[in-house]
Amino acid sequence: MAQKGASAGLSLAGKGFFGSLCAGTFSLGVWQTQRYFEKQDMIKEREDALSKEPLTQFTFDKSDFQIMRLQGRYLYDKELLVGPRSPSLGSLPDKPGSSGQGMARAPMGYFVLTPFQISQSHVLIVNRGWIPRTLVYDERRPNQYVVPEWDRPKGNVSVTAISSTPEKPKIVVPEHKLGGALPELFWMDLDTMKEHVTSDADSDLTVLAMVTAVREEEDKPATSFPASPPVKTIAEFKT
Repeated sequence: MAQKGASAGLSLAGKGFFGSLCAGTFSLGVWQTQRYFEKQDMIKEREDALSKEPLTQFTFDKSDFQIMRLQGRYLYDKELLVGPRSPSLGSLPDKPGSSGQGMARAPMGYFVLTPFQISQSHVLIVNRGWIPRTLVYDERRPNQYVVPEWDRPKGNVSVTAISSTPEKPKIVVPEHKLGGALPELFWMDLDTMKEHVTSDADSDLTVLAMVTAVREEEDKPATSFPASPPVKTIAEFKT
């Protein structure tokens, strides 16, 4: 009788475990299905916003992913780097075994963030794109800066961009390296960017927001640095 009771107890425990396993699997399947449709909705919203007529002036009253074609000039004396990071999706040519210009498939580098003056007192922080680490540091002397060799167009220029969302720091993050020739941030810290841009005593600039430069000629790979992503990759939802 004792053996029968033990067997019954084990059987009930096994049934309970199996039942909870089935319930957990079912719940996970439901969550994954809901998440899939949420992603599809997000992609559709982004595609709709990207297909709208591009704006010619910055405004907060717009769709998040609506394209803007802005006129202004870059303030290179206030340029910053964010990294180390890998390049954005579609920024570099997609060739077997490489990511363009002879680099490894998963190269590390930095995003170039440059203030872009659009009026007498208003500035946007433009993520101009990605550059490899070799354009920042001397390969023979890893901690030695090199003279910036990436594109720095002068005068009034046109920039195609979409709005960007600043990042939130993780629980443990290193301190930004602000004392070098080129300040380096470890994450997209808009507050620190604003302080850096407006740090001069006589500055009357106001930073409005952060935007990301995009490439409208989607069939043509980036031929110079900073390498910006094509518009078509912006609609893709990354987990």
